[in-house]
Amino acid sequence: RDLMVKQLLANKEAHINNVRQQFEVMFEAMDKSGGGTINKEDFEAQLSDDVAKEFLILLDIDASEAFKLFKLLDRDGSNSIDAEEFVEGCLKLKGPAKNLELAAMRIDLGRLRNGMKQDTQTLRAWMQASSQTLQLIASEIHALSHRGGLPNPPGVPSARDRSDTFSDADDVVAV
Repeated sequence: RDLMVKQLLANKEAHINNVRQQFEVMFEAMDKSGGGTINKEDFEAQLSDDVAKEFLILLDIDASEAFKLFKLLDRDGSNSIDAEEFVEGCLKLKGPAKNLELAAMRIDLGRLRNGMKQDTQTLRAWMQASSQTLQLIASEIHALSHRGGLPNPPGVPSARDRSDTFSDADDVVAV
């Protein structure tokens, strides 16, 4: 029995290596410039090729979803795909999604959602506390300015000086 399990694992590993080599060859064929990366435009242009269409069939992906495929393969968000991103991404995309993987993703999304809810609540509480503190500071400044407790910046007349100026102006108008 152990021998059969070892043989199955060896066959699976050989199959994965074979598929990996096929993806490497596909990447090299798509990398027309030889620069080691493929940008989105080159990727989409290559998908009109018959070999590329067969590649998509191998992945069970519709050619009209090339943009989605590119985004999935571009793990680092650089708007280009290098050989490692291409090969490893294709290996992960090959075959049907497993129920275990989908369940794990659902759990991860739920945790993220809960974390975001907690972060939002914390942010709201902080904003409310900050708003209350700012209102308190504003009322203190207002109270101090009416009591004459704040020094005036240079060139700005004090409240008393301003009231004298206005009363002088009223006297001039009244005359």
